[in-house]
Amino acid sequence: MIIANPIYDVVFKYLLEDVEIARELLSIILGEDVQSVEVKPQETSTETSGDIRILRFDFKAVIKKPNGEIRKVLIELQKAKQAFDVMRFRRYLGDNYRKEDTIFNDEGLSETRPLPIITIYFLGFPLNSIPSGVVKKMVERLERAIASEEIRDKMDVEDELDRIFEREMRKKDEIIAEKEDIIAEKEEIIAEKEEIIAEKEEIITEKDKLLMEEKKRAEEEIQKNLELQRQIEALKKQIKP
Repeated sequence: MIIANPIYDVVFKYLLEDVEIARELLSIILGEDVQSVEVKPQETSTETSGDIRILRFDFKAVIKKPNGEIRKVLIELQKAKQAFDVMRFRRYLGDNYRKEDTIFNDEGLSETRPLPIITIYFLGFPLNSIPSGVVKKMVERLERAIASEEIRDKMDVEDELDRIFEREMRKKDEIIAEKEDIIAEKEEIIAEKEEIIAEKEEIITEKDKLLMEEKKRAEEEIQKNLELQRQIEALKKQIKP
C-alpha cells in the first residue's frame, strides 16, 4: 500500500478537506463530541513570515458537551514542518479572537458574540497510534492523494521549495555565524583596549599619588624651613648687645 505523506501541506490540506475525516479527527484530538465542522476556502491559507511557513485552517464547529449542552466554537489548526518555538504561532490568532457569530442566549433571543477559540498545533513529530476507524478513512484518502498526478506535482514543488528554504536558511546561519565571529573578535579587541586603558589609568593614578606625596613633603619642608628661620631670628634678637 502506498499513501501520500500528510507532512506535505498539499496532502494535509487534501486530507482535511474531507469534512467527515476532519470532524472525527478533531473529536479524537479534543476528546469532545464534535457534531459538525465547517471550513471556508478563504479561511484556509499558507502564511510565510521570516523563516517559517504555516498552513492554517479555521473551522467553525458544533460540540456537544457530556451534559447535553451544545456549544459553537472556532477551531484554528496550524501546521508547520520546521521545529521552532510554539509561541511564534500565537501571533496568528489575533484576528480570530475578533470573529463573531450569531448564537441564542438564555432567553432564546439571537445575539452576536465572539466565538470561543480552540487552537491545535501540528509540529511535524509523530503521534501515538490512534485506535479509531477514522485512521482507515484517512489511509484511503491518502491513497487517493498519491494516485493524483496533480497532488504529486504539488508535492514535488513543495520538496523543491523546502530545498531552497533549507539552502537559504544555511546561508543565513553561515552569515550569522560569520558576523558573530567578527563581533567576538571586535569585543576581544575592545576588551584588550579597555585593559590597556585601565592599566594607563592605574599608572596615571599612581603618578598623581606620588606627585601629591611629593607636594606634601615639599610643603612640610617649606614649613620646617620657615619655622627654623623664625627660631634663628629669635636667637639673633636674644644675643643682640
